[in-house]
Formats: sequence, C-alpha cells, structure tokens
Amino acid sequence: MGHEKQSSGKIIINGVDVASLDTHGRVRLGLGYIPQEGGVFPDLTVEENLRAATNGTLGKPSQISKLLKIFPQLADKVKLRARYLSGGEQRMLSIAIPLASNLSIVVMDERQAG
Repeated sequence: MGHEKQSSGKIIINGVDVASLDTHGRVRLGLGYIPQEGGVFPDLTVEENLRAATNGTLGKPSQISKLLKIFPQLADKVKLRARYLSGGEQRMLSIAIPLASNLSIVVMDERQAG
C-alpha cells in the first residue's frame, strides 16, 4: 500500500511499477486494502459505507443489490449504522467496500479474522 519503503523487487499494477507512488497513486491504479479489524465507517449505514467507497458514484441500486447478493446477511441491514453490526457482519462489509470500488487487487490482512 506504500506505507513502508520497498526494499527490493518490483510491484507492478496494471503495467505500472508502483515503487515510487504514494498510497493514493496505488489506489488510483486499482489496489485496495482490507485491514484485520475495522475497515468500515461505524457512524455510516451499510449503504453509506458502500457509497463512500466509490465517492458516491455507486448510483445504481442494482450495483448495491449485486453486493448484497454476495453478502445476503447485510441485505436487511442497509439502513443500519455499521457500529451496530456484529463483528462478522462488519467483516463482510469491510470486504464489500473494495468490491464496490471495482479494484483490481485487494490486499487482505488476516483474512480469517472475524
């Protein structure tokens, strides 16, 4: 993600060596990150979290519906603030967020946590 200086090798995303790019540059190329814990905005609803992931461009309800088919446990909770989701549901939402962003590569820290 660019938080640590690369000591060797190359990281190529969509044909671009990202060694000299900051985190924002890497994200623009399609790199996403799912932290071990958290990764959601607790005061936003499930739907607002998904919209925030795409800067509000997740305009079509069908796009949200597709994500909720992947994570059906979240379907009846779209208007619920993320802080009130269970740990597992928050984890599902933290995974859905980069899927909403249509990223090419997602780095997932401790994928089995939660």
